[in-house]
Amino acid sequence: MTDVKSIVLDAIECAEQARTYPVIRGQKYQHGFDCGTYIGKIIWCIANHPEIRTVVDFFANTGSGAILSIAHAQQESNNNKVAYSVERNTTLFTEIDKNLEGYKNVNILKGDIRQHASLIETLDIDLVTYDPDDDEIQQYLFELVKKCRPKIWIYHNINYSAWYANYLELISCTQYIEIGKGVSPELTFQEQNQEFSILVRSDLYTHS
Repeated sequence: MTDVKSIVLDAIECAEQARTYPVIRGQKYQHGFDCGTYIGKIIWCIANHPEIRTVVDFFANTGSGAILSIAHAQQESNNNKVAYSVERNTTLFTEIDKNLEGYKNVNILKGDIRQHASLIETLDIDLVTYDPDDDEIQQYLFELVKKCRPKIWIYHNINYSAWYANYLELISCTQYIEIGKGVSPELTFQEQNQEFSILVRSDLYTHS
């Protein structure tokens, strides 16, 4: 694989360019990372890269956020790619189907994340978009993603106190290197801008 650092840095530049992004056809999740947000555009650009083939998103919500950005980017790249997202809220399934209609590269794993862990563990994951929305499963999900060792890990809401300890653990370990962090001005949570971090696996990182 191309140096993952280069993929991320190129994506940050790519996010500044004008292009046609996907239309949200169903309900929009107000905290979602759609392509109307800065981080959504970065996700689109990473997912569009020819060497980023398998992407996992936690979680789908209405299907209007990161998973839509990923689905559209993969479709536009014309490569053999696949995306997975998880959602357990049954009331959102109709909206997910509406927002992701026609994206045949997307697999929505319906139900609790613990039901699908054995499948997720078998994947060779190039990119994870990580925004745990439930404190109850935060630690479980964090350990699962660490075990999967995604090549690129986008960690959302790093300034949210309940998840900050795991973020500190991640940037302090030797497995990952933080390439950059920032905020999407369009997104707030608990009256704060939502900060994000982009990390890459250290064994795939080329120092220069």
